Amino acid sequence: MNGQPSNPEPILQNQIKIPLKHRLMLYILLLLARLPLSFSRKIGKFFGRMSGWLGSKQKHFIETNLAHCFPTMNASVRNNLTHKTLLSSGQLVAELAVTWLWTPQKLCQLPIETQGLEHLQQAFSKQKGVMILTPHLGNWELFFPFLVNQFPLAAMYKPARMKNLDALIRRQREENGGDVYAADGRGVRQMIKALKNGKVTFLLPDQEPAKNAGIFAQFFNQPAWTMTLPGRLYQSTGCEILFACSLQTKQGFKVVFRSVESIHPQMSTEELAEAINQQMEQLILLAPEQYQWSYKRFYYQPEGKPQIYL
Repeated sequence: MNGQPSNPEPILQNQIKIPLKHRLMLYILLLLARLPLSFSRKIGKFFGRMSGWLGSKQKHFIETNLAHCFPTMNASVRNNLTHKTLLSSGQLVAELAVTWLWTPQKLCQLPIETQGLEHLQQAFSKQKGVMILTPHLGNWELFFPFLVNQFPLAAMYKPARMKNLDALIRRQREENGGDVYAADGRGVRQMIKALKNGKVTFLLPDQEPAKNAGIFAQFFNQPAWTMTLPGRLYQSTGCEILFACSLQTKQGFKVVFRSVESIHPQMSTEELAEAINQQMEQLILLAPEQYQWSYKRFYYQPEGKPQIYL
């Protein structure tokens, strides 16, 4: 099945100077988006396999994270998990072209299995706003186009380093009917307003925040510098909170939603951070090979502890 991708040409034409590598990357994304998902996934897996053969930094970061998070795991099992993670990461890169450039109507024609969607429907019906927390697991970018025709959506995101790519992603999301905010002070204020207006919002809490915006909380039995923003938004708005992930399946995707009664607004900042990390872990264990273990999640260490990614 082919999608109808957006055309990046207007964005390319609006820029006076575009580095050649950026222009090539945009056209590669457009090419991948014109291919059937199954074929583009195969291309992505090939590059993931190449990354492993070449002994890339990506592989080193994956191995380091897995060694720290699963110290008792058998070495051969961990090596196999590293290999599968590289393949999944390569597949994700190819999928992003589809996710960013196909229309929501085309994406929804893909085989998408849902589990727990009633939790989101029930939470939204309370008209208190809903904050969905999801780890970098599977294809987290699928949430926006999958839900945009069902709920009023808003999301914070970290702008891509490539300005042209960022403009393309932002345009596609906004044209599809959602609101996107940069991850800064203004974006936080907009997220609060969106929640108070009853919208469904998204955050990915498993990335390191700025040094003035986090605390250390356990993540797979490791001290991880963890953002306090989700807890603050939850307590200040009185919104509903859900946990979710979008997993890659053989034919398409499986979108999972979970409600958690053990988390409540009276918890301290530290308790909320620990509880959120625990929920992230439980989702990741559904398909650990699909998690972004290549991310330097433990780069910032407690005082006196050495850097682990050397």
